Amino acid sequence: MTTKSAAKPMRAMLGRTADPNKCWRREIWTREQAQRVWPTWSQLLIYPKKIRNSSNVHNFVDAMAQFNAAGYECLRWARWGEEDEVYVRCPDCNERAWSHGARRAKRRWRCVTKKMYEAHQKAKDYQVGAHSRNGCGFQFDDTKGTPFETMQAPLGLVFFALYFSAGPIDQSLRVNKLHAQAEELSEVLTALKEPQHAELVASMRHLAKVFSGTLFLEYQPSVVSEAGRMLLQKNIAADDAARAARRAKIESWKKVISTEYEAIRADVDWLESLDKGSAQRPAASARERTGRYRALMGTMRRITSASWFDSDA
Repeated sequence: MTTKSAAKPMRAMLGRTADPNKCWRREIWTREQAQRVWPTWSQLLIYPKKIRNSSNVHNFVDAMAQFNAAGYECLRWARWGEEDEVYVRCPDCNERAWSHGARRAKRRWRCVTKKMYEAHQKAKDYQVGAHSRNGCGFQFDDTKGTPFETMQAPLGLVFFALYFSAGPIDQSLRVNKLHAQAEELSEVLTALKEPQHAELVASMRHLAKVFSGTLFLEYQPSVVSEAGRMLLQKNIAADDAARAARRAKIESWKKVISTEYEAIRADVDWLESLDKGSAQRPAASARERTGRYRALMGTMRRITSASWFDSDA
């Protein structure tokens, strides 16, 4: 059987573009990136307080349905984002899950059992490794176990309320006679205040900057200030440079580790050969063993004490 690596986990995407003036369109936006890159509404908008408390909110609320898919992408990143990937986990057993279909923008998932995993690996001609899945097989969707599990209103309303505040959005919904959506939003925001949702809310607030900022930039760019746009572009450029530097650092780590591994492997092989021949030359073997052991420990110290070993460097 040919050994292949398994498929990469799902990547979320709010959009891609080669246009430098639309640099906010990125393949991924992690919670950490959103926190350090995206400006707040008071930094991004021309007249933030006026827009926040005026009829402009009506226009954005009306556009929510068009951005529903982006809302669910942001929710997946808020719930399951890890570094630069989304690893969906079962709400019952916390094991990894695979995509099991979609209903509109909301995706369905199934917790991966050992039998599912092995059948998939064999069908794809992948190697069945020792890290087999041991999930429960539970099926769920993006909102399972959250306060908006049964929410019928657009999920973007929640992100918009976390970005601005609930007051103007509630008022806009009621002016447009969308009382049911206003009540749903109020119930969801009240439920999110419970302690067990604190981590989810913190993550959603970061992704709310991505969702709402993209909404402004795509749907009504005239309300975005030039200073806010330049700040976003500056932050993105700095983040890209930092990520590129980190990728280069990781590549250098790989080269160093590969070289040092060869040295360690040579020392270990030599020690093993000394053990086999120690009966014939005990004194010489002891001296050589000491020398090789010191060399081996020196290599290990170089690895652990090197400045590039710091993961935050």
